[in-house]
Amino acid sequence: MNVDTEEVRVPYRETIGGARRGRGASTRKQTGGHGQFGVAWLRVAPQERGAGFEFVDKIVGGAIPPPVHSRGAEGIEETMSTGGVHGFPVVDVRVECFDGSTTRSTPPR
Repeated sequence: MNVDTEEVRVPYRETIGGARRGRGASTRKQTGGHGQFGVAWLRVAPQERGAGFEFVDKIVGGAIPPPVHSRGAEGIEETMSTGGVHGFPVVDVRVECFDGSTTRSTPPR
């Protein structure tokens, strides 16, 4: 009897070990004028195993325009899918955006 074998492939995943708070910034160049600059303050916390990704928008008073909120969540998800510290997708994380600002000028140095 012949048995076919192949190397075992393990779908490794990463997550975070504890809650943290941080600031993220992005710049978007535009032709013919100033670029756009945005800053977001985030709280990041681990979730139960299997809970997936959760983005919570706690912005009040228009500090960040609503269309930017969804792009921020998409950017976080994309970054998580491309890999964490060891290059594996990051899972089971809750991200809360609680403050921020946008402007149509160049970022502070």
